[in-house]
Amino acid sequence: MDVVKDETGNTSAVEIVRQAQRAGLDSHPFFTTLEERGDLGAVWALMANSEIALVRPLIRRLVDTTARVTRDDLRSLLASQLNDELGQGDYSRAHSPMFPKAVQALSIAKPANADDSWLKPGEVLCTAIDEVCRAPNPHAGLGAYIVLEVYSQQASTAVAKVVKKANLPLKEFKFVTLHEVVDLTHIDECVKMAEFVTEPADRAAAWRAAENVSIACMALLASLRGLCFS
Repeated sequence: MDVVKDETGNTSAVEIVRQAQRAGLDSHPFFTTLEERGDLGAVWALMANSEIALVRPLIRRLVDTTARVTRDDLRSLLASQLNDELGQGDYSRAHSPMFPKAVQALSIAKPANADDSWLKPGEVLCTAIDEVCRAPNPHAGLGAYIVLEVYSQQASTAVAKVVKKANLPLKEFKFVTLHEVVDLTHIDECVKMAEFVTEPADRAAAWRAAENVSIACMALLASLRGLCFS
Protein backbone atom coordinates (compact mmCIF):
# COMPACT_ATOMS: atom_id res chain seq x y z
CA MET A 1 0.00 0.00 0.00
CA ASP A 2 1.07 3.59 -0.61
CA VAL A 3 2.06 6.16 1.98
CA VAL A 4 -0.08 9.31 2.11
CA LYS A 5 1.97 11.98 0.31
CA ASP A 6 1.51 15.34 -1.42
CA GLU A 7 3.02 14.71 -4.85
CA THR A 8 2.51 18.25 -6.17
CA GLY A 9 3.46 20.30 -3.12
CA ASN A 10 0.19 22.24 -3.35
CA THR A 11 -2.60 19.68 -3.02
CA SER A 12 -5.79 20.35 -1.07
CA ALA A 13 -5.75 18.90 2.43
CA VAL A 14 -8.99 17.11 1.55
CA GLU A 15 -6.86 14.78 -0.54
CA ILE A 16 -5.25 13.49 2.69
CA VAL A 17 -8.54 11.76 3.44
CA ARG A 18 -8.96 10.49 -0.10
CA GLN A 19 -5.42 9.13 -0.36
CA ALA A 20 -5.68 7.33 2.97
CA GLN A 21 -8.96 5.78 1.88
CA ARG A 22 -7.61 4.69 -1.50
CA ALA A 23 -4.38 3.27 -0.08
CA GLY A 24 -6.31 1.09 2.35
CA LEU A 25 -4.51 0.23 5.56
CA ASP A 26 -6.27 -3.13 5.42
CA SER A 27 -4.31 -3.96 2.25
CA HIS A 28 -1.05 -4.02 4.23
CA PRO A 29 0.46 -7.54 4.41
CA PHE A 30 -0.15 -7.62 8.17
CA PHE A 31 -3.90 -7.36 7.64
CA THR A 32 -4.06 -9.66 4.61
CA THR A 33 -2.19 -12.34 6.58
CA LEU A 34 -4.39 -11.70 9.61
CA GLU A 35 -7.52 -12.25 7.57
CA GLU A 36 -6.12 -15.44 6.04
CA ARG A 37 -5.11 -16.97 9.36
CA GLY A 38 -7.68 -15.46 11.71
CA ASP A 39 -4.92 -15.25 14.32
CA LEU A 40 -6.36 -13.84 17.55
CA GLY A 41 -2.86 -13.55 19.00
CA ALA A 42 -2.05 -11.08 16.24
CA VAL A 43 -5.25 -9.19 17.00
CA TRP A 44 -4.14 -8.97 20.64
CA ALA A 45 -0.73 -7.64 19.55
CA LEU A 46 -2.29 -5.03 17.27
CA MET A 47 -4.74 -3.83 19.89
CA ALA A 48 -2.26 -3.82 22.78
CA ASN A 49 0.11 -1.67 20.73
CA SER A 50 -2.73 0.53 19.49
CA GLU A 51 -3.79 1.20 23.06
CA ILE A 52 -0.32 2.57 23.80
CA ALA A 53 0.16 4.55 20.61
CA LEU A 54 -3.32 5.74 19.75
CA VAL A 55 -6.00 5.24 22.38
CA ARG A 56 -4.40 6.51 25.58
CA PRO A 57 -2.93 9.67 23.99
CA LEU A 58 -5.95 10.47 21.78
CA ILE A 59 -7.77 12.89 24.10
CA ARG A 60 -4.57 14.73 25.00
CA ARG A 61 -3.63 15.15 21.33
CA LEU A 62 -7.13 16.18 20.29
CA VAL A 63 -7.41 18.74 23.10
CA ASP A 64 -4.05 20.22 22.13
CA THR A 65 -4.92 20.50 18.44
CA THR A 66 -8.35 21.96 19.22
CA ALA A 67 -6.76 24.62 21.40
CA ARG A 68 -3.98 25.51 18.97
CA VAL A 69 -5.84 25.95 15.68
CA THR A 70 -6.78 29.56 14.98
CA ARG A 71 -10.14 29.20 13.20
CA ASP A 72 -13.20 28.79 15.39
CA ASP A 73 -15.12 26.97 12.66
CA LEU A 74 -12.37 24.36 12.54
CA ARG A 75 -12.15 24.31 16.33
CA SER A 76 -15.91 23.66 16.48
CA LEU A 77 -15.56 20.48 14.41
CA LEU A 78 -12.62 19.26 16.48
CA ALA A 79 -14.51 19.98 19.70
CA SER A 80 -17.47 18.00 18.39
CA GLN A 81 -15.28 14.96 17.86
CA LEU A 82 -13.67 15.46 21.26
CA ASN A 83 -17.12 15.54 22.84
CA ASP A 84 -18.03 12.35 21.02
CA GLU A 85 -14.87 10.56 22.19
CA LEU A 86 -15.57 11.62 25.80
CA GLY A 87 -19.14 10.31 25.78
CA GLN A 88 -21.01 13.57 25.16
CA GLY A 89 -21.00 14.50 28.83
CA ASP A 90 -21.48 10.94 30.11
CA TYR A 91 -18.07 9.36 30.70
CA SER A 92 -19.67 5.91 30.98
CA ARG A 93 -20.22 6.25 27.22
CA ALA A 94 -16.69 7.46 26.47
CA HIS A 95 -14.88 5.46 23.83
CA SER A 96 -11.38 5.05 25.27
CA PRO A 97 -12.39 3.08 28.42
CA MET A 98 -13.96 0.46 26.15
CA PHE A 99 -10.66 -0.36 24.51
CA PRO A 100 -8.84 -2.05 27.44
CA LYS A 101 -11.83 -4.41 27.80
CA ALA A 102 -11.21 -5.69 24.29
CA VAL A 103 -7.49 -6.10 24.95
CA GLN A 104 -8.27 -7.98 28.16
CA ALA A 105 -10.75 -10.24 26.36
CA LEU A 106 -8.02 -11.15 23.88
CA SER A 107 -5.45 -11.92 26.57
CA ILE A 108 -6.44 -15.59 26.36
CA ALA A 109 -4.94 -15.57 22.84
CA LYS A 110 -1.79 -13.68 23.81
CA PRO A 111 1.19 -15.55 22.31
CA ALA A 112 3.17 -17.49 24.92
CA ASN A 113 6.40 -15.79 23.86
CA ALA A 114 4.95 -12.27 23.98
CA ASP A 115 6.99 -10.23 26.46
CA ASP A 116 7.40 -6.47 26.94
CA SER A 117 9.33 -6.24 23.67
CA TRP A 118 6.08 -6.96 21.81
CA LEU A 119 4.80 -3.55 22.96
CA LYS A 120 7.84 -1.65 21.72
CA PRO A 121 6.30 -0.93 18.28
CA GLY A 122 3.42 0.89 19.98
CA GLU A 123 5.82 2.95 22.09
CA VAL A 124 7.81 3.88 18.98
CA LEU A 125 4.65 4.91 17.11
CA CYS A 126 3.43 6.94 20.09
CA THR A 127 6.70 8.88 20.18
CA ALA A 128 6.63 9.45 16.41
CA ILE A 129 3.08 10.83 16.46
CA ASP A 130 3.80 13.08 19.44
CA GLU A 131 6.85 14.52 17.66
CA VAL A 132 4.71 15.27 14.60
CA CYS A 133 2.01 16.94 16.69
CA ARG A 134 4.53 19.16 18.46
CA ALA A 135 5.36 20.99 15.22
CA PRO A 136 5.01 24.78 15.49
CA ASN A 137 2.15 24.87 12.99
CA PRO A 138 -0.99 23.47 14.71
CA HIS A 139 -2.27 22.06 11.43
CA ALA A 140 0.33 19.33 11.78
CA GLY A 141 -1.81 17.90 14.59
CA LEU A 142 -4.81 18.13 12.30
CA GLY A 143 -3.06 16.27 9.48
CA ALA A 144 -2.03 13.54 11.90
CA TYR A 145 -5.53 13.28 13.32
CA ILE A 146 -7.15 13.05 9.89
CA VAL A 147 -4.99 10.21 8.61
CA LEU A 148 -5.33 8.30 11.90
CA GLU A 149 -9.13 8.56 11.77
CA VAL A 150 -9.19 6.95 8.33
CA TYR A 151 -6.74 4.25 9.38
CA SER A 152 -8.69 3.60 12.59
CA GLN A 153 -11.88 2.88 10.67
CA GLN A 154 -10.09 0.54 8.28
CA ALA A 155 -8.33 -1.31 11.11
CA SER A 156 -11.54 -1.60 13.14
CA THR A 157 -13.33 -3.17 10.18
CA ALA A 158 -10.50 -5.66 9.61
CA VAL A 159 -10.35 -6.62 13.29
CA ALA A 160 -14.13 -6.94 13.53
CA LYS A 161 -14.12 -9.50 10.71
CA VAL A 162 -11.67 -11.70 12.59
CA VAL A 163 -13.47 -11.31 15.92
CA LYS A 164 -16.87 -12.13 14.42
CA LYS A 165 -15.48 -15.13 12.55
CA ALA A 166 -14.04 -16.45 15.83
CA ASN A 167 -17.47 -16.06 17.49
CA LEU A 168 -16.05 -14.01 20.36
CA PRO A 169 -18.56 -12.12 22.56
CA LEU A 170 -19.06 -8.82 20.77
CA LYS A 171 -20.01 -7.02 23.99
CA GLU A 172 -16.31 -7.09 24.90
CA PHE A 173 -15.42 -5.52 21.55
CA LYS A 174 -17.80 -2.59 21.61
CA PHE A 175 -14.98 -0.17 20.84
CA VAL A 176 -14.19 -2.03 17.61
CA THR A 177 -17.77 -2.46 16.40
CA LEU A 178 -18.64 1.11 17.42
CA HIS A 179 -15.71 2.60 15.54
CA GLU A 180 -16.57 0.70 12.38
CA VAL A 181 -19.55 3.08 12.20
CA VAL A 182 -18.58 6.15 14.24
CA ASP A 183 -15.33 6.65 12.38
CA LEU A 184 -17.23 6.95 9.11
CA THR A 185 -19.00 10.01 10.54
CA HIS A 186 -15.71 11.30 11.90
CA ILE A 187 -14.12 10.90 8.46
CA ASP A 188 -16.90 12.95 6.86
CA GLU A 189 -16.18 15.65 9.43
CA CYS A 190 -12.46 15.35 8.68
CA VAL A 191 -13.22 16.27 5.07
CA LYS A 192 -14.95 19.41 6.33
CA MET A 193 -11.97 20.20 8.59
CA ALA A 194 -9.56 19.78 5.69
CA GLU A 195 -11.59 22.23 3.61
CA PHE A 196 -10.76 24.93 6.18
CA VAL A 197 -7.01 24.45 5.64
CA THR A 198 -6.51 27.03 2.92
CA GLU A 199 -3.22 28.78 3.68
CA PRO A 200 -0.23 27.23 1.85
CA ALA A 201 1.90 26.96 5.02
CA ASP A 202 -0.94 25.29 6.92
CA ARG A 203 -1.64 22.90 4.06
CA ALA A 204 2.05 21.97 3.85
CA ALA A 205 2.19 21.34 7.61
CA ALA A 206 -0.89 19.09 7.46
CA TRP A 207 0.56 17.11 4.56
CA ARG A 208 3.98 16.66 6.19
CA ALA A 209 2.30 15.38 9.33
CA ALA A 210 0.01 13.02 7.43
CA GLU A 211 2.95 11.58 5.48
CA ASN A 212 5.11 11.09 8.58
CA VAL A 213 2.31 9.48 10.54
CA SER A 214 1.47 7.25 7.59
CA ILE A 215 5.09 6.09 7.42
CA ALA A 216 5.12 5.46 11.17
CA CYS A 217 1.94 3.40 10.97
CA MET A 218 3.41 1.28 8.18
CA ALA A 219 6.48 0.69 10.36
CA LEU A 220 4.27 -0.47 13.23
CA LEU A 221 2.49 -2.97 11.00
CA ALA A 222 5.79 -4.24 9.58
CA SER A 223 7.08 -4.81 13.11
CA LEU A 224 3.92 -6.61 14.16
CA ARG A 225 4.00 -8.78 11.05
CA GLY A 226 7.52 -9.85 11.94
CA LEU A 227 6.52 -10.63 15.53
CA CYS A 228 3.26 -12.42 14.78
CA PHE A 229 3.81 -14.18 11.46
CA SER A 230 7.54 -14.86 11.14
